[in-house]
Amino acid sequence: MGTPEIKRIPQLDGIRGLAILLVMLFHFFWFPMAAGLPISANDSWLRPILLSCWVGVDLFFVLSGFLITGILVDARARPGYFKNFYARRVLRIFPLYYLFLAAWLALTGYQSLWLWSYTANIHMAREGWTAVPSAVDHLWSLAIEEQYYLLWPVVIYFLKPKQALFVCAGLAMLCPLIRFHYFHVNQPLSAYMLTHARLDSLAWGALLALAVRVCPPSRRLLGGVALFFMAAVLGLVLFKGGELASEDFATGTIGLGLLAAFFASLIGLSLRGDALGILTAKPLTALGTYSYALYLLHQPIAWWLAEQGRILRWTPDWAHSSLALEMIFYFTIPFTLSLALAKVTWHLWERPFLRLKQRFY
Repeated sequence: MGTPEIKRIPQLDGIRGLAILLVMLFHFFWFPMAAGLPISANDSWLRPILLSCWVGVDLFFVLSGFLITGILVDARARPGYFKNFYARRVLRIFPLYYLFLAAWLALTGYQSLWLWSYTANIHMAREGWTAVPSAVDHLWSLAIEEQYYLLWPVVIYFLKPKQALFVCAGLAMLCPLIRFHYFHVNQPLSAYMLTHARLDSLAWGALLALAVRVCPPSRRLLGGVALFFMAAVLGLVLFKGGELASEDFATGTIGLGLLAAFFASLIGLSLRGDALGILTAKPLTALGTYSYALYLLHQPIAWWLAEQGRILRWTPDWAHSSLALEMIFYFTIPFTLSLALAKVTWHLWERPFLRLKQRFY
């Protein structure tokens, strides 16, 4: 999504690429399934894997917390702290977001103040997933990030880094309790979509950014931390029978926190030159470069193709397995269309605005 870019670090572009790949895998599978286009029984082992790929959104949250906090801490003593930060955020996020909404309005006639005001998460938490069209319901996560951008610069400005560390640790402990409350009152979507219930994902990234500045030797611990939380996440997966569901009690309360902690340690581990070299692979870093446009654009494309499949009653079958044709129709085609459109919008629309960011330091 719209993570900042002062100095591009290949490993972090790889993290972005991994996150958007997970999200696309989830949506490219979920929309055909929701449209009634089946994955054959022989390929049913794919279901729990692909239906768990929504965790890419949480990886984006953690990465945003890490990058935003690092930028804010490093700029804290400079003049124009607030003006520069918000100007750069506006140039990074608003142009493509509002172009996307304008195009959606022109194509469908649908408009919603909730989408235009970055409050779709509040509306959907109250009214459900169907509160907005399926093709644009992914914008709830961008609403959380935008609300975070309004709050967090104030916290970092008025607190010293060590004090901010305690705030992050407090959020990491408090948010699972908030989500527990929402589950207790039968509001799982509120636990998943409301910003104050999801701040721990952003806080884990922020905690990492602060820790590596306050205590640089802490990087040496990241490998062990990553293994510990990976084991915890794997234990949760096994406990849930091979699939993570965001509206499941165990996953939606403690599980989201475990995922965030694992992703934070993974990001920290990726910054070590001797670790996770795959994250600098060109395919992943290229996806990372276009990740914001891909995030915005891929879901309407996935939704549209799934609707076409339902209209045509297209059911793939090849040698008693639908996997080969499914990969073409459900993934390769929407992925290619999404990437082509993302590259066009990045070069013709995003990039000119990004160049203006150099005026705000």
